[in-house]
Amino acid sequence: ESNFILQEIETLSSNLFGMKTDKNKLETLKIELVKRKSLLEEIETRKREIEKKITINDSKIEENKKIIEKIRNFDICPLCKNKITDEHINSIREEANPKIEKFEEENKFLIKEMKEIATREKETKEKEFSVTFEIQKRQEDLIKLNLIYDKNIQIKNLQEKIDKIKEEIEKLIKNKKS
Repeated sequence: ESNFILQEIETLSSNLFGMKTDKNKLETLKIELVKRKSLLEEIETRKREIEKKITINDSKIEENKKIIEKIRNFDICPLCKNKITDEHINSIREEANPKIEKFEEENKFLIKEMKEIATREKETKEKEFSVTFEIQKRQEDLIKLNLIYDKNIQIKNLQEKIDKIKEEIEKLIKNKKS
């Protein structure tokens, strides 16, 4: 019976994910997982902020381009009520173009940041998956380690019974000789 239990212990031990699995390691991994999830939430929030800002900038770019285009079609300026001249059109273009360039430049920066965030998000998701996998394996290890502990106790109990029986046999042999 003890040989069978020893084989069970060996089988359980050989299937362990990590020999240094304990509750503290598992708790550390769970804390890391919570941090990863929190980081992913922050990344998602920032992505939405960037997308919103890009949309607003695109809208402002279009708005300024339309102003330039519309002013060409008017005979009289809707703002100052004067006749529209080439000088007037150039003045509006000179006012709108820097705004357009500013919004386009900001969008380039935001798109670059979005790419960086996508890379960070991918890495974080991979790490989250890895930590989740490790948590699962270490939880399985704790179950196996508890089984190993129980098997060791069984072996100890069996050994105590064997020792007790040997002792009784020796007493019987002594008593028989006497």
